[in-house]
Amino acid sequence: MKETELVLLIVKPYKRPNSTFTPFCSIRTGVQHGLVPVVSEDYGKHEQGLSSYAVALIKTNLSKEISLKSLKGRKSCHPAAGDSVGWTAPVGLLIENGAMQWEECNPYQSAGEYFQQSCVPGALSKKYNPDDTNPISLCAICFNQKTCPSSVSEKYFGYQGAYRCLTEGAGDVAFVSHLTVFDFTGRDNDLNPGKDFNLLCPDGTRADVGDFEKCNLARIPSRVVMSRPGNKLEGLRQSLLRLDELFRSKTPSFQMFNSSAYGGKDLLFKDSSVKLVDVKQKNSTEAWLGQKYFTALRTLSHCQEVVAAPRSLTIKLKSMNTGQLLLLVITVVCFLFRIQYD
Repeated sequence: MKETELVLLIVKPYKRPNSTFTPFCSIRTGVQHGLVPVVSEDYGKHEQGLSSYAVALIKTNLSKEISLKSLKGRKSCHPAAGDSVGWTAPVGLLIENGAMQWEECNPYQSAGEYFQQSCVPGALSKKYNPDDTNPISLCAICFNQKTCPSSVSEKYFGYQGAYRCLTEGAGDVAFVSHLTVFDFTGRDNDLNPGKDFNLLCPDGTRADVGDFEKCNLARIPSRVVMSRPGNKLEGLRQSLLRLDELFRSKTPSFQMFNSSAYGGKDLLFKDSSVKLVDVKQKNSTEAWLGQKYFTALRTLSHCQEVVAAPRSLTIKLKSMNTGQLLLLVITVVCFLFRIQYD
């Protein structure tokens, strides 16, 4: 039995597609079988089932008149095009609260019209700009302004890059993870997280960087295993949790969270996982995504021919009924399996 077959056979055997979908999740099977969350990865953080909080980070010297509701005409720093934390959450929220308006039903054009200049690595790539309609202002403050690639060749790529974009004065606000300011302050500079930075909150106020649980754009959940509901669901849940406990023993015969042993990365689960945990009451797609992130995604589905790119895929969406909205949400849950950049 191959390593990837171990859990595939528990859920349902099918041929794994040559794409970014994990063995547990695909759009077609999610819609067809009405998948629900079963167990999630846990990364050893203070909150189980958490990948990151999406926050709007600013320097404390930014004009007090600037709030999350008045960023129009400012300069923004993003980790990458399509990033759940740094793109989907903030753009969805800004459109939802009416600050940002739709432009040609394309969130990239909307952001280009709203912000004076930005650095959104990958925004001009064929993947996210297939019709060459995205404004060049989305890369205007990137280190490589002409192409701003979604890779380490762009200085302002990723969370560290977006942080540098802010601290080096290129941008006014950086949409990053709640841990970004703690990870890089003092390493990239001699700044102090508590004195030199604030968060912009959805209600228009500001908060200390340590108050991210109350002042955030969305809670981005960890990757989750999904399956069909039914009387076998609890058995599947317990089987996965027992396998997790077994393979975390001192002398495991199979390593669930170490893909390097099999010549890859994040093959079955994310390598940074420390264990699997029960989703408990968050056993529906909406509950697992959380209200803020679900709302952001729902907002991005309300305009005809919206181009949305959560993480690894660009798809065209039309005005959706309930079933079609479920398809969108399941799509995003699928891509939450891959919290990484392409």
